[in-house]
Amino acid sequence: MSKSLVSVLLLVLSFGLLFNACSKVTPPNINTAIPGPTLVLTPSSISGIAGDIVSIDYTSGSAVGMKDIKIEAAFNGNASIVLKDTFFTSKPKVEDLNFNYTIPDSAAAGQKSVLTFTVTDTAGKTTSKQATVNVTSSRPRITVSQNNTTGHAGDSVIFTITMKSTEANIDSLSISQSINSSVFTKIAGFAYSNLSLVNTTYKYQIPNSSAVGDKIALFFTVTNNSKITNYTSKNITVN
Repeated sequence: MSKSLVSVLLLVLSFGLLFNACSKVTPPNINTAIPGPTLVLTPSSISGIAGDIVSIDYTSGSAVGMKDIKIEAAFNGNASIVLKDTFFTSKPKVEDLNFNYTIPDSAAAGQKSVLTFTVTDTAGKTTSKQATVNVTSSRPRITVSQNNTTGHAGDSVIFTITMKSTEANIDSLSISQSINSSVFTKIAGFAYSNLSLVNTTYKYQIPNSSAVGDKIALFFTVTNNSKITNYTSKNITVN
């Protein structure tokens, strides 16, 4: 066999091997080349008093469109619970939304809630971010019961009131009334000193000028020495 023929055969063999090797290269995975969704929380840490409503802005985006945003909360190390789960039918690429979170009424200073936001895009990719809600103080507690919810003009209704404050003593109790949805006006006030627990009663007289069908609302507000308040309301119908 001539040298020129051998050279041609070697050239053909090399080209075949090279073509075969190139044909086995795995094509890029388009899905892995697309970045996952973005998620920004503002603020990522916020503080409040028990019962407060705090607001967190969450901005999310995805090149392929978003499928779902889920918000969970874990209070004081307890298991997470789902607060909101939004499924997008329009598959938006950008969303700027706001979430209002209510700090539990039972929360005490030093406790916290961890909110987890998770966005999922139409490609199935997810991104999660967390925001922390720190509790700076508890609120004083107040419970009120009444011996009657109806009465005639001039009748008396007895209210039994319990107030408790764990982080600062009870400072005062204020009672206001509204008749037929009028503006509330203060009708009584009481001051306390160095008491963390108060059990008391209040005797309310239905105004003599009341007419049958009148609706009376009483507003009970407790304030502690840190000037933090809490309230409850009760209703009376004149018959």
